Amino acid sequence: MSTIIEQPLTASQRAKVATTQLRQLLDLGNLKLLSTALAEVAIAEAKTNPSFVNRLKAIYQDLEQQELPSRGSGKAGATTRRPTSRKLAKPSYKNIIPLDDIEIDPFEELDPAKMLKIYGKDQLPLFLADQTLETMKAAAKKLMAEHPGTKPKSLSSKANVIQYIMQVVAP
Repeated sequence: MSTIIEQPLTASQRAKVATTQLRQLLDLGNLKLLSTALAEVAIAEAKTNPSFVNRLKAIYQDLEQQELPSRGSGKAGATTRRPTSRKLAKPSYKNIIPLDDIEIDPFEELDPAKMLKIYGKDQLPLFLADQTLETMKAAAKKLMAEHPGTKPKSLSSKANVIQYIMQVVAP
């Protein structure tokens, strides 16, 4: 008999599930507009409903606890990571077109062609370099399916995947 151990969802996974469920429940597609409407409703409700505020704060604190690194939890291998200078210095990208005309879903897979439209050929490699290798691999595999006969030199190197993506979407 095997035992399945369910891990709790991460804050990112919870956000994706909650957003997807709300979009489906309300039959609303534009995430940007939904986020704005939701914030405005929450503000109005928080002004008049203390139990709403308490519930919201409880959920927020729960999510916040999930995001904190474990400190001396006693678990084997538990370590506290210090933020690297790269994480402290968030890059700033300048859009070359207004974002009003492009629907952006923070939970969709990386779409290099869309990012090219937003950031341009000069900034796209910088943007890609800030993505995880796994995220870029998924984008590269999608591009390989869309462009048969093309592939990066290696999927195990960020530099090779970035070079491949740039060759396909910004020749």
